[in-house]
Amino acid sequence: MLCAGHYAGLPATSFGSARAQHCGAWRPQLPQPAATFDLSVRSRNLAVHQSETPEGPMRAYTVASRYVTEPEKQRFIVESDLRFPSFRLHTRVISIAGKGHWVDLATRTATAEENELRSLPLFVRLLPQGVLREAEQNRASLRLAHRGPGIPAFSYSRGSGEVYTVVVDATTGLVSSVEFLQENGVDGDSLFVHTYSGYRDVAGMKVPAAYTMRRGSWLIAEATIDSLRIGEPVPDQDFKVPADIRTLTAAEPEMRFATLATGLHLVRDVPGGYNVLVVEFADHVVVLETPEANNPNGTSKRVIAMIKERLPAKPIRYAIPTHHHGDHVGGIREYVAEGATIVITAANEGFVRRLVAQDFTLKPDTLTKRRLPLKLELISGKSRTFKDATQELQLFVMDPSPAHVNEMLIGYLPQHRWVYQTDMFNPWSCFKEPVNHDDLGHTSAHADSQALVSTITRLGIAVDLVLGGHGREVTYQWLRTQTERRAADGLPMWACMPDELIAAPAR
Repeated sequence: MLCAGHYAGLPATSFGSARAQHCGAWRPQLPQPAATFDLSVRSRNLAVHQSETPEGPMRAYTVASRYVTEPEKQRFIVESDLRFPSFRLHTRVISIAGKGHWVDLATRTATAEENELRSLPLFVRLLPQGVLREAEQNRASLRLAHRGPGIPAFSYSRGSGEVYTVVVDATTGLVSSVEFLQENGVDGDSLFVHTYSGYRDVAGMKVPAAYTMRRGSWLIAEATIDSLRIGEPVPDQDFKVPADIRTLTAAEPEMRFATLATGLHLVRDVPGGYNVLVVEFADHVVVLETPEANNPNGTSKRVIAMIKERLPAKPIRYAIPTHHHGDHVGGIREYVAEGATIVITAANEGFVRRLVAQDFTLKPDTLTKRRLPLKLELISGKSRTFKDATQELQLFVMDPSPAHVNEMLIGYLPQHRWVYQTDMFNPWSCFKEPVNHDDLGHTSAHADSQALVSTITRLGIAVDLVLGGHGREVTYQWLRTQTERRAADGLPMWACMPDELIAAPAR
């Protein structure tokens, strides 16, 4: 229970004070440990390292979230409705005894999966009571913390090894903030500060009406707690997949090394939904796209290992992120550690240098363990060609620039008349009726796909097939026709397409 337990003799008096203030009104008639909690939160978030330029301003988006925990029945729900300026992502994760579904409410599909929501501390950081509960569970690690004269604080270690520092308001005894260090794929070791405000009484507890989240200097979230219901029954229907949603039984695809033609490969289904292009030359390899999760999980490290296993005689000489967004450039540290030269556009130089110089000590990556100097090549002008007797790869800076970023690279393989692009058009399969970007509130799909078509037209290059850094490949004829036709009709591009509409077969 959030506010139950024996606290006598705990080494941190600030912890006891905070517990008393937040939970002092708790009475036996109020919910017991198996109580149901239903929390709704609205927030304005900042998409750090997802801007048009590396220096920002960063794009903002809104999130409406619902967290439900019903411990007695081992049932949990986490629902998030993210609305970006250019698209919407509405998902619901349902967990019953560790098994459940990941539901995409936009594409109306669901994937059966095992999950660990039953062990997820849903209210840690969302509510001070969650922090206090977790601190009690890790009471052996409780320590007094120092935040200056007259500022009471305590710290504790989570099971994962993270240390949380809890600052208590000296006047009210209420938790004012929670601080912790966590790894970020671009910024490395990052200080997160979660600050609470506007306390009010809910079911005998002091609950904040709002909170903010900072990561380093970035204010990444401003949230309002809309409602908190305790001990009220949640309808069984909420834990079921809606009847109109198609449940997919196929397992999540495993990352694989797919050969498209002699010397040309895609590492497909990289975790996070990426496809990495691998181009063989006589004595080396060039890699397009260097993905990494925001919370680093070794994505590019796994890609590199697969490339080295399949092409052991050819070192990776160049690694090329298509653009500066964190999930596409975050893997370059692994390639620097391989001795590869990073090829980027000039406007991204400072950003890449900072990324490589960051400290990654919480989850040491390969570059932290094997420090090598950054080898950097800036593209002068609008193109760069890699060529030997066996292969040719041309890089072009898109012109006109897409809405997605100010500088975007595409790769062109003239021998095959193929283009490799990322985020200009992502032909996901939605396994049923096509979903328009309009249905998702999408506004930039035309600008991005039209910019790609316009760039190819301006370059005068012959293109048969468009490979995607996300999703499937499509014929260029289909993409151009769809872009022009739907723009002329005032219709948005597809957000996802049924398999029969995808013009090129998966390889």
